[in-house]
Amino acid sequence: MWTGEGGQSLYARARCVDISQSGMRVDCPEPIPVRTFVNFQIDGTKFEGSASVRSCGRQGLRHLLGLEFGSGLKWDPERYQQPPACSGS
Repeated sequence: MWTGEGGQSLYARARCVDISQSGMRVDCPEPIPVRTFVNFQIDGTKFEGSASVRSCGRQGLRHLLGLEFGSGLKWDPERYQQPPACSGS
């Protein structure tokens, strides 16, 4: 979820492509502007929080977003179950 330019709440279902301790790359149907803050939760895990969009590139009809976790949030593969179809350490 993120806030659009008009102040409305926007939602998109994205697929995690890669995850690291400080961020993740997701495949998303919608472009989200760089520096936008998003709230996320990864299905099948208890990992959720906020992140900042650091990059957004078009890939076919979809968009590949680079997200940096906020508020000191870090991915820990020993604490959280690895998301399906998402590689990383």
